[in-house]
Amino acid sequence: MGTGNLSLFILNAASTSTGLTNSIYSSSKNSKLNDFGTSLTSLIGSVGGICFTIAIMVIALVIMFGSISPKNIGRWWFALFSCVGGALLFFSAYLWPDFVSGIFS
Repeated sequence: MGTGNLSLFILNAASTSTGLTNSIYSSSKNSKLNDFGTSLTSLIGSVGGICFTIAIMVIALVIMFGSISPKNIGRWWFALFSCVGGALLFFSAYLWPDFVSGIFS
């Protein structure tokens, strides 16, 4: 089989339709895996958001009613803002589970 025959063979193989298109790379919205990913993302987002919200309430109570030295107050404010960021992250995963589960597909 010479070089000319090989190139004709490749050309023939490329021109035949195998039924494979770019659609195999797109995610299907009607699959069990997509439903599982969406429900898992919603569950993790809601539980994580609730935990961070409880942490925000506890830290806010400590800041309001605790006798914290001025030296350590910065740590408590940093913890409060960190928990607000964590709650926003988890609640956004809860609100947009299709987007979050679609990142990995």
